[in-house]
Amino acid sequence: MKAIAKSSDLMETEDVKENIAFRPISDGTKKKLAQIYDRFCRQHNLKWEKPRYRRVQRLPYIPQESDIDQLINALSNRQGTFLQLLKETGARPGEAWCLKWIDIKPNN
Repeated sequence: MKAIAKSSDLMETEDVKENIAFRPISDGTKKKLAQIYDRFCRQHNLKWEKPRYRRVQRLPYIPQESDIDQLINALSNRQGTFLQLLKETGARPGEAWCLKWIDIKPNN
């Protein structure tokens, strides 16, 4: 709200709507700003039609194996070993942390 208030008058709903629309931010953030401003308008008895924004679903970032290896090599022995275990087994951190030597099956 502070950023919007700096560049437009909060009592001018069309000015705020235009301000939100032309900001270089994601549609999810624009949706949140519109929700916050909607509450502000209700509190101050201002009439405005809230614009609709849809959040864009993006694929999560998956690092390259070389990036993971660089991270493992940069850590201490204990942390690096733990991350190497997670990488090679696909275990979750909680599962790996609870492992005991008796749980590990030797390769014969």
